[in-house]
Parts: sequence; structure tokens; C-alpha cells
Amino acid sequence: MPIGFPVVAALALLVAGCATSAGRIGADELTKNGRLVSGVELRKLFTQATVEGKDPNGVEFTLRTDDDGNYKGVTTRGDSFVGTWSIDGQGRVCFDTVYDTIRTPCSAQYVLDGRYYALTPSGLVLERAIRRPSPVSR
Repeated sequence: MPIGFPVVAALALLVAGCATSAGRIGADELTKNGRLVSGVELRKLFTQATVEGKDPNGVEFTLRTDDDGNYKGVTTRGDSFVGTWSIDGQGRVCFDTVYDTIRTPCSAQYVLDGRYYALTPSGLVLERAIRRPSPVSR
């Protein structure tokens, strides 16, 4: 079922990451003390990953990527979304939602104190939880 513009607008921020609930990190602190994750690292990190978090309104989401550059997700409100993901020439993660007519800005990714953060072009810092499947033991 297609989703409406308000949900798409929320997803644009949601897909960029999730806001930290405890002690917000500023862009200056992140760029000074965090480690910028390279494009090569990002491709490995985001391929077949599960990304979880909350949007700025507190709506929880789960997003799953595949290795072909596609993703699908759902919010706790029951809204579903799909799209494509890529790493641009500047080593930033880009998510494009199928129902969104406005391209979501690509975001640089940092690691600080063991947590992942997206830094949007507007300077918004968003935390995200990224999980990869465990390797299968033989």
C-alpha cells in the first residue's frame, strides 16, 4: 500500500538515521572526536544489514538492506517503505525511497564510542543501530 507525503517526509529523516535519546552529539564533536567511515567500509557494513532506530518523532523503524542496493522497512505505525541504497563518490550513504519524489540527502557516517552516527549535509547528527548477520559456522 503506498504511503502518504507526511510519512515519506518522516522517512526521509528516518532513513538518514535516528536521533539519540541520551546526550545529543553535535556535528562539531562528531567530526572532531569521531572516525569517518570510508565508502569501502560502508558498503561492507550496509550490505545485508538491519538498521533500527527511531525517527525524530519517536516512531521506531526497522530497515533491511540487500546486496543488490535495495532496501525495505517498516515503522511501528505499520507503514512500509522500499527503495534503493548506494554509496556516492564522496563515500556517503544514500537512501532513495520509491514513494519519495524528493531525494533524501546522502549522509556521511561516523563511529564514536562504538556507536554509528549519520551526519547530514544540514549538520543534523543522527544515531543508528546497524546489525549484520552472523557468519554461519560449519
